[in-house]
Amino acid sequence: MATQLRHLRPLLQNLTHLHSTQQTCKPFGTLTSLRSVARVPSPTVGQNAQRLRNRLAEHPEAYKIGLIVPMEYVLSAHKSKQIPFRPQTFYKVLEACLPHLTLQPSRSFGELICREFEMTAEQLGAIAVFLVKTQPHTSGRDRDEERKLVRLQLMYMILHSAALLGDPAAVVLQYQLFDGLSKRDYNSRVHAETHEALKRVQEVARQGYAPALAIMGTTLDEKGATAAAIEAFVKCGEAGNGDGYAQAGRLLLRENREEAKRLWRKGAFELDSARCYYNLSVTTDVNDPDHERFMLKAAASGVRGAAHGLGILYSRPSKKNFALAKEWYCVSVDDGMVESVHNLVALLKKEGTMSELPLWVGPGMLLKANITDVGDLKAKGQFGDMTQENVATIKT
Repeated sequence: MATQLRHLRPLLQNLTHLHSTQQTCKPFGTLTSLRSVARVPSPTVGQNAQRLRNRLAEHPEAYKIGLIVPMEYVLSAHKSKQIPFRPQTFYKVLEACLPHLTLQPSRSFGELICREFEMTAEQLGAIAVFLVKTQPHTSGRDRDEERKLVRLQLMYMILHSAALLGDPAAVVLQYQLFDGLSKRDYNSRVHAETHEALKRVQEVARQGYAPALAIMGTTLDEKGATAAAIEAFVKCGEAGNGDGYAQAGRLLLRENREEAKRLWRKGAFELDSARCYYNLSVTTDVNDPDHERFMLKAAASGVRGAAHGLGILYSRPSKKNFALAKEWYCVSVDDGMVESVHNLVALLKKEGTMSELPLWVGPGMLLKANITDVGDLKAKGQFGDMTQENVATIKT
């Protein structure tokens, strides 16, 4: 299992912005393989203890709890109530888990830890969520490969066990893990794990957990079960996640435009959903003051495309505020929207101020947008080194 867990590291980059109760569920974008994470048979108690002693003798630094999860992260999580107990208890839980790292995650292991420390499945799940969210930060600054592996094993063991106990947050995160892997790896074991994880998601969705309802809505939509997907998304909105109303309205828009806008207004005005504000904006006439008001709300919350929409709005003859248009296009360019690069270049040409282009757009985005002016600007020395190495750092 240890060898296979090494492949989990890249996927954790996609988890850093997930919140255990508020964020909707998103599929992973860059995943590698976890082909046989559960194939290794569990050793006996004696074998397990001997393996731990051997590893401790070979890599004593890797098993120091204070180095596996630095105290500053734990204190911050305690103060913000991400972990519902004192740091001392947190470290004791990790120490209790260390001897079991070569075992397979199981419900019985989760129950053992919960009994030992008198905690609930949700509290164990909170530890798992915290370890997942901090994994990229703690491992990123650690040069000890063995300690990175121990940290990864702890995270996986606790997350999987908490999910088997039925903690909603752990169930959702574990499903995201296996769903992403199954889309990249057609291994039958991974697909079997994904299927089991989806069953647990269905169970917590029936309990009204919003992120699980969002997953069910997305899954049903992908299968073409539109009516069932709309129902799941509406329930997600009723559970307090306004983005559920945003997705339900999107599916309803063609058949029932008024009902879609009703759901978006509900999500926007009652739950302050930025996505609902954006959807309302793009379906509102550009001359209506609400169009600008809704788009500003969406852009302020970082909805992709909203800043681009404001750039278009302020470029219109009715507004003609080119200064604001350029500012919003610049925000959109920073978000990686190639369309904004083209619109900004067109606006600067219209003003006759193409010399300002280096102030608004970096060389990488211009190359990504395939702007023909890049060659001339490079020749004039207005951009620095524009090697392929620099371009390769841009996220596509």
